[in-house]
Amino acid sequence: MIVENEYGKTLIIPASMDISANTGLALTITRPDGSVVNISAGLSAPAVDVVVKGKTYLANTYASYILAQGDVTEPGDYAAKLVATFADKELHSELTRFSVSR
Repeated sequence: MIVENEYGKTLIIPASMDISANTGLALTITRPDGSVVNISAGLSAPAVDVVVKGKTYLANTYASYILAQGDVTEPGDYAAKLVATFADKELHSELTRFSVSR
């Protein structure tokens, strides 16, 4: 669970393909009020499997981001979208949704 104005928690954003050869990662978080947070620093594509709430994400097929102060400023439903850039293409992930409580 993520709480309003909380930071330091890790978001896992599935990419559904190997993104280890990326030349850049960017994340867009859309808040409940429609405002957008664009993130280009602090993203990684870990080379280890991780299990979150019983679901396994395979190494190099997800991005990891640690929430920073100011990312989640209101309660409600959020959506996050990853863009992984490669030398010859750009991958856009499906939306990852998460809720923030008071």
